[in-house]
Amino acid sequence: MNDLVLRIRLEAMERNLRQVKALVDVVRKNTNSVRELYRLLDHPAAPAKVDLRRAEMAVSNIAKLLNYQDIADLVDAYGFATVVGDAEKSLANLNATHAKLKALVEDLLVNVKETDVLLSREPVRNLFGVGAADELLTETVKLQRDLRANKTTGGSAPIDPWVRYRELFGEHHQVDLFQEYVDVAAGLSLRGTGMDEHFCAMADWLSDQWTAGVNLPYWFAIPARHGPSAMTSIIRLGFPEWTIWALPLVAHEFGKILVDEDVEFRDQAADLAADVVQLESGSEPPPTPEAAALVHDAPSATVAREREVALRIRIYLADAFATYVMGPAYACACLLLRLDPANSAQPALDLVRATVVIKMLEKIDPGLQSHLSAIVGTLRTSWDAAVAAQLGTVEPSTHRQDLASSIVDRVVAVLELIEERTEIPIKFDDAAWDAATGQAEEYFGTLGDMTRAPLDGTAAKQLSIDFDGVTLPHVLNAAWHWRLEHLDSKMADAIAKRVREDIWPHLKPPVRGGTGSWKQPTGGIPPLPGR
Repeated sequence: MNDLVLRIRLEAMERNLRQVKALVDVVRKNTNSVRELYRLLDHPAAPAKVDLRRAEMAVSNIAKLLNYQDIADLVDAYGFATVVGDAEKSLANLNATHAKLKALVEDLLVNVKETDVLLSREPVRNLFGVGAADELLTETVKLQRDLRANKTTGGSAPIDPWVRYRELFGEHHQVDLFQEYVDVAAGLSLRGTGMDEHFCAMADWLSDQWTAGVNLPYWFAIPARHGPSAMTSIIRLGFPEWTIWALPLVAHEFGKILVDEDVEFRDQAADLAADVVQLESGSEPPPTPEAAALVHDAPSATVAREREVALRIRIYLADAFATYVMGPAYACACLLLRLDPANSAQPALDLVRATVVIKMLEKIDPGLQSHLSAIVGTLRTSWDAAVAAQLGTVEPSTHRQDLASSIVDRVVAVLELIEERTEIPIKFDDAAWDAATGQAEEYFGTLGDMTRAPLDGTAAKQLSIDFDGVTLPHVLNAAWHWRLEHLDSKMADAIAKRVREDIWPHLKPPVRGGTGSWKQPTGGIPPLPGR
């Protein structure tokens, strides 16, 4: 059997592909188990509840009989009164245990409902139904069938089955494909268990809002390793960023997708990259150290230089987009958590990014008696101090300032054009910042002074706030404002807990209404009935 090696490999590949496609079924099985457990605990006809009620009725009837003195005297020698008392205490303990189990399962059910919503999304269904793995499986089965029938020709020319095999399963492609599916299934599972503390669901909320505003398909987030995804519709979120403080950084990942997908942004990116390359090609040496570092100048690599510049322009454009739609919340997350002025791997990259972010905030700032001016000044001063501490005195770079200004102007022009076309405003402007800072007291004022009080369950009381009209960018900006006003690690933890547990569950998915306004209640997980 001359094709034994190939047949065995194809059989193994078919088995692997079927297992990969079945990964999502494991997630569904876990969610179904939680639903069944909840049904067993809370359904009116649940055996545990029925048997418990029957036992309570029986013990209650016996206790009532003991109220009759003649019956009590008759059974007194047998210790019935003590037995009945012990049974009543045991039943009370069982009821308490049942209530605790129900509460625990209800918490799990919140995560299950989130997973159900995600699995119902068309991109996720397609991913495990008619995606790349399905196409590869079909071709694998076809090649096996052709081998068994000794049919390895295409048209009039014979085709070497090994050639067909290698075309289908290049080693790198195969490993990447399997890793992608495993990552997605693992991400879905992590989301289903709530290990990401609903961070990905919040990212999906933002994606829902922006995709409608800029006419992109739906994208969903998974907790995974950093790195671009070979699959469409996926935003990867690395573990260190599973907090509400880093959540605004999702806007940057979405911005990179927009730059790649939108025609106007692609044109602007190409023009900017060409301008930078031309500027540096006509100068010896380059006009600034930042410009030299920006392109990693190589003697015989014009194409490589253009590609390098294009990648950085894409990052800058994404920063400008993220600041436009998230306002100071993105600027705080980016400047205070992400960027490093002493980035040794890419020396000028973070300096340019910070300049773009600050200039975009200044562009949004209306000027006289604005509400944004204070936070813009705070961030600029703080970033400059960090740069001075790590790099010493850095002279202002005309090249960096001009590049940032050009990026900001182009991004604003494109986004305003998109907003006009879709009639959906997506800018987080001065008025939005004013509203968020004004509401912060109502959201977080009851947390108290966490520098003196311990962080425990009594620190936060249930909010009685009308969340109609409240958006997630609004909440995140309010959180960042309150954190900067009350600098303390315990307060930061308390704010994050308040957002996750008391605010997020009351937000509803963004709903497009009228001729372009966002009507709220706006994507969170609705509370369970009776809670």
